[in-house]
Amino acid sequence: MDGETVKTISNYQLVSFCELALQKPTLYMWGTYGKPITRSLLTSKAKQYPKNYSEARKAYLAKHMDGKTLGCDCAGLIKWALWTTDCDINKPPKYNSKTDRGSAGLYAAAKEKGKISTMPETPGLIVYKSGHVGVYIGGGKVIECTLGKRGDGIVKTDLNAAGWTHWLKIPEVEYVPDKISVYQKKTSIFDKLKWWRRDV
Repeated sequence: MDGETVKTISNYQLVSFCELALQKPTLYMWGTYGKPITRSLLTSKAKQYPKNYSEARKAYLAKHMDGKTLGCDCAGLIKWALWTTDCDINKPPKYNSKTDRGSAGLYAAAKEKGKISTMPETPGLIVYKSGHVGVYIGGGKVIECTLGKRGDGIVKTDLNAAGWTHWLKIPEVEYVPDKISVYQKKTSIFDKLKWWRRDV
């Protein structure tokens, strides 16, 4: 939509958001992005993507309509971060058509990309294989939203566990060298005095 704006977040904000999302109760739900599982959401998504919602899966998801369990898919984890004001996970995400991309769309939009064997040690890179994406958080670990042998919902996995083929930098993420450059704060004279007098 014309009135929509596209915000930029840092790679460290993306990582922090994913680490917080990891602590939420989630289940893999095709076409969703961190929204509470409700009857209306399940009905809507099952109608939109009938091949991705078997009767067994619908029945399982229906058992988790507790107001706390969130539905999400792999690209939805990244959208959730981009669509939440100030990357505050306690605020509801707001849909933005300009950045509504699936895994293939994220790959196509990437301003930089390369084979996984060339991936730099940069937290916040998107890792990709055909049909699936995750977020590299550093130290050989990935946070992804998946369904299968690695789990159901948002999980932390080893980089070598999913057969990722490429890494990506997406346009809405600013890749900065360290957290200090993102979260630099001025310390007032009063704060300095408080620090100086901590042991008094």
